[in-house]
Amino acid sequence: MRRAPDLGSGPPWWHGAVIYQLYVRSWRDSNDDGYGDLRGIIERLDHLSWLGVDAIWLSPTMPSPDEDWGYDVSDYTGVHPELGTLADLDELIAEAGRRGLRVLLDLVPNHTSSAHPWFIEAAASREAAHRDYYVWADPRPDGGPPNNWVDFTGRPAWQWHESGQYYLHNFLPGQPDLNWWEPAVHREFRDILDFWFERGVAGTTRPWTWTPAPTGTGPGRRCRNRPYSPGEDLLRIVGVQNFLESRQHRTDGGTEDYSSQKCVVIVFRLISVVDAIRDSGGYLTAGYRFVPGRERCAGEFHWEY
Repeated sequence: MRRAPDLGSGPPWWHGAVIYQLYVRSWRDSNDDGYGDLRGIIERLDHLSWLGVDAIWLSPTMPSPDEDWGYDVSDYTGVHPELGTLADLDELIAEAGRRGLRVLLDLVPNHTSSAHPWFIEAAASREAAHRDYYVWADPRPDGGPPNNWVDFTGRPAWQWHESGQYYLHNFLPGQPDLNWWEPAVHREFRDILDFWFERGVAGTTRPWTWTPAPTGTGPGRRCRNRPYSPGEDLLRIVGVQNFLESRQHRTDGGTEDYSSQKCVVIVFRLISVVDAIRDSGGYLTAGYRFVPGRERCAGEFHWEY
């Protein structure tokens, strides 16, 4: 497999670039099955080149049960069979490269599908090897959820599981949140990024990531209730960096002393972030994060080594 080309000492390729987002399912359908697909994009690369774009950003292409139309990933190193094959994606990257176009993929690191092998194994028992890949919590004494958190639909963000604990989902119950305070999760995603970069992908986009920030460790950690009012931002998101600790943040107000809590909630206001990742300077990851005190969207660049 080839890697995306290094840029030497020149400016990052995305400076001034035009990136065209494609929702693959609603783009060209090459086989008349009712879904757009990767081969349909290959057939229209000359059109995209004629438009003058520098890169194409593909919305979710990975295998998924489609509870959230691809944003519930069950395999981070595959291609959804309705969209094509890994060979099709390799061909798309190669053909795009011949036209001077780069390819970016959507990466969804906030959660997996509940059909992902990590979660299936994690849910098998409280001692499972992948248990700490996800955010689990014991019930309250009355058996209810650990706290009052709600997901993006306004329903409780905790789902009871027969293994004896609740798991956190900030989206659908079929999208259990990953625990970004677990070093093994970092390693998994570095391997996933390497897999795609080795295939010639020029970068990834990270739609969002939200995670509770524990100040303690161990199975007894808990998270406090969070005050809510209709005027609050509904998006409570944390950008995945290395991976939160260096980020400016604030905590919600409340009557409890944060220093006595096992968890705090990090709340950010929306700004667009473009992150350069990898040592060559040739790869792009883009996402969103919330930063306190900002009243408008702004761009930010930084390097990670």
